[in-house]
Amino acid sequence: MIEKTGTFRATVEDVALAESKANGTPSLKFKLSVPDEGTAYYDAWLTDRAFDTTVKNLQKVFEFDGNFGNLDQFKGKECEIVIKAEEWEGKPQYKVAYLNHKNGAEIPAMDETKAAQLAAKFSSKASAIIRDAQKANLPF
Repeated sequence: MIEKTGTFRATVEDVALAESKANGTPSLKFKLSVPDEGTAYYDAWLTDRAFDTTVKNLQKVFEFDGNFGNLDQFKGKECEIVIKAEEWEGKPQYKVAYLNHKNGAEIPAMDETKAAQLAAKFSSKASAIIRDAQKANLPF
């Protein structure tokens, strides 16, 4: 088990349909191998509430085809994982918080018009701040 926080490149070693011990919540449980660090586990939850988000993320990360009968399609594929610590009974528990594409998390695209407007607005403000700072440092 990996016992530190951070972002790591991982490879899917194994995956299976599973249920949580506590209340039988269904998931795809991934066993992930991280070079020079160890093994991590990740539950991709399959509740009614989480199902759509889980399937979309698995498609982005692993090009999942939607066939839960063919879990071998995940084996050997690379991804990026983010491990965070949660306290439990006074001790840190390290868990995979995010499963991302092997090239990292996707940066959401902004509408080009809105991006241009924001760039102009922020550039204008930044130029004024820099200009005023330069004027303040000039001797009289």
